[in-house]
Amino acid sequence: MNAGNSEHKLVPLDAYEEGAVIDGLNRMRTERIERGESADFISDVMLKILRSPTRKARVRDASR
Repeated sequence: MNAGNSEHKLVPLDAYEEGAVIDGLNRMRTERIERGESADFISDVMLKILRSPTRKARVRDASR
């Protein structure tokens, strides 16, 4: 699926933001299915987001 030298973007999302992205993608997926269009690529993106590893965010000390 990925080319050898493809670039990747890391977008830190909290749980609320991730849920909003998944909800939006799911709506797009449903609309495409209802129109009889392929939604495979949207499903792939949703799975990629849902399966991505979770890391604890570093909290920067504002007093520094």
